[in-house]
Amino acid sequence: MYHWLIADLSGFLLSAPLLPPISDLAIQPCFWPVLLSMLLNITAFYLMALDKARARTRKRRVPERVFFLLALAGATPGVLAGMYVFRHKTRHRSFFLGVPVILFVQILAFVCFVIR
Repeated sequence: MYHWLIADLSGFLLSAPLLPPISDLAIQPCFWPVLLSMLLNITAFYLMALDKARARTRKRRVPERVFFLLALAGATPGVLAGMYVFRHKTRHRSFFLGVPVILFVQILAFVCFVIR
């Protein structure tokens, strides 16, 4: 039904590159940490959606420690977004209080790192 739109978009994207070549991006000092952070946040968001779906069907769930480990690794925005987009784990005190505390500590650490 929308095959013409896909063809137009693919032609546009191929004719007008929006990003520099990956080789140019890879030499930037912040490329790999930013890429890792994006992947962690996408993974955390996806796992929150998966856990919500499994909770509804009473299947094997994703352990809570996985979410906390991802948050500690830097995926706190992904965990928070998943919590509120899917309305999942928002009533658990450990998540309701713990994840924002982790985010606050991470922001504080980043600010202290930048100031020094």
